[in-house]
Amino acid sequence: MARKVDRLSTVRIGSARYSVPHRLVGEAVEVAVEDGEVVVSHRGEEVARHRLVAPGECSIADEHYGGPDRRPRRRLRPRGEAERAFLALGEVAERFLRDAAAAGTPRLASELRGIVELEAAWGREELLRTLERATAFRRFTAADLRAILAAGAGASPGGSRRSPRGPSPPTPWTVGGRRPGPRPRPRAGPGAAEARPDPGGGPRGAPAGQGRAVDPGGAAPDAPRGGVRRPRRDPPPDPLKAASFPVRKTLEGFQLPLSPVPRATFDHLASPERIRGAENLCLVGPAGTGKTHLLIGLGHAAVEEGSRVRSTTAIELARHLYRGLAEGSVAG
Repeated sequence: MARKVDRLSTVRIGSARYSVPHRLVGEAVEVAVEDGEVVVSHRGEEVARHRLVAPGECSIADEHYGGPDRRPRRRLRPRGEAERAFLALGEVAERFLRDAAAAGTPRLASELRGIVELEAAWGREELLRTLERATAFRRFTAADLRAILAAGAGASPGGSRRSPRGPSPPTPWTVGGRRPGPRPRPRAGPGAAEARPDPGGGPRGAPAGQGRAVDPGGAAPDAPRGGVRRPRRDPPPDPLKAASFPVRKTLEGFQLPLSPVPRATFDHLASPERIRGAENLCLVGPAGTGKTHLLIGLGHAAVEEGSRVRSTTAIELARHLYRGLAEGSVAG
């Protein structure tokens, strides 16, 4: 993708900024995202390479501005038993710890202990691959790594998902990890008569009049058919609540005379055909021009037309995308 270097000597990708050499201010560059890295090229030559950062963050290299390269050269000295055990994982763990500390991760020692414990279940090789992915997407908690491992993102790109070491424990409905066949019928004790269906309505071997359970009032008990209780069905969710609109706005309440939106444009957007068309819509303009009101009103109208609507913000959408990239649930 093509980008123009701004006066801060950066390019913007996904609401994040990445620095390039200062001599390229005002020039057009090519930007590509490869394996969790942002690669910037100018006239076919690579001029900058950064790790992918979260939306709203910046990745700045001092050498792009003529300053010295201030990246640390000495190895980290562990502070406490938790850091010592974590750094034993090698260079990948050191990079993870530097970035996690720079990001201000709370209760870092506790998070490191939780990460080290994952090695027993998943193995060191799997854990190191997951640490690299978590560092690239700036996910620094043990819960983040467990989510990546559970999603199978710790495996090599394009590889199959892997599960923790060891066989899965049998459940009450499995035998040796395999689902058993039909359960055998219990054998009757000595002298007991087997109950079988009888055309007369009662079980064979049972005295007459004992084919059904009858209460003293003569009415049969209210039991589910077949002895199985039907699951309770919850009422359908309210589509307006499911839409998660931040405020309640309708098209009827839109102050068209106070907005720069032309009447013809408003009528086109509010038409039932346009709402049912499920087409993309992007509103751009300064604050206070009614963009949010109009979008929520259109969403409210879409709900009334029977469509499913979900309201979110660009920041939340970007966070969801980055979380999915880190966990491997969406394609990179």
